[in-house]
Amino acid sequence: MAWSYWENGGTEAWASNYPPAKGNRQSPVDIDDWITDRALSAQSLNFYYKSGDLKTIRNNGHSWQIDVSPESRSEMFARHLSLNAFRLLQIHAHWGVGANDGSEHKIKGQRYAGEIHLVHWNTKYDDAKQAGSHPDGIAVLGVFLKRSEWDNPKLTPLISILTNVRYKGQLCDLHGTVNPEVFLPDVRAFWTYEGSLTTPPCSECVLWTLFEEPILISDKQLEAFRSLSSGEQGLTNAPAMINNVRPTQPLGARKVRYSAGLT
Repeated sequence: MAWSYWENGGTEAWASNYPPAKGNRQSPVDIDDWITDRALSAQSLNFYYKSGDLKTIRNNGHSWQIDVSPESRSEMFARHLSLNAFRLLQIHAHWGVGANDGSEHKIKGQRYAGEIHLVHWNTKYDDAKQAGSHPDGIAVLGVFLKRSEWDNPKLTPLISILTNVRYKGQLCDLHGTVNPEVFLPDVRAFWTYEGSLTTPPCSECVLWTLFEEPILISDKQLEAFRSLSSGEQGLTNAPAMINNVRPTQPLGARKVRYSAGLT
């Protein structure tokens, strides 16, 4: 079923077609209070990513999306989430028009220029589809994008290929040019909480890890994101792919834990 950020009622209309969007474990949230968990800080995050596992990039009408090869074994191990490995499934991003309106999550009421999501599925399940039906099935790493005056050279391979997927439905092979680790910050302090997908069907299956340290992105690089179209080539009235951001949802009784990172 089609959904949109910009048309047919936008994000407020999602719950009509996707009942989980009305749940009490929805994402994103505004993180303004948390518990510093010393046990959490003693646990490491381990990533085993391979450039060759990132197969294609496409314009899905809502964002650019990097899809992983079905044979991929790019995985992460995060003891605060599960004893099982989480396998990388796809990577996408959210962004706005300025320096402070593009991230989905907020930190004490403040947004960043954008937010990258690295989506993984729990390998204790048979596949990503099955994992998405369980409350611990999906793990998303959220990385904030902070505006900089200078280009981030680590993002250059991604930026250079976006012209090939300007319109909805366009797809391009990556040929190993993008490594997932370029999207990760150097400092691994993070917040974690139980939430949902931030796009329909908004399933409440996500264990979130949000890194405190952002990665940098220049205005020029952000403009490459903003130049994408939500419509197919030749469609002149399609909304620009800007503000592909869901508003924050009530945190409710959920607790946010904070890790200062492994020291």
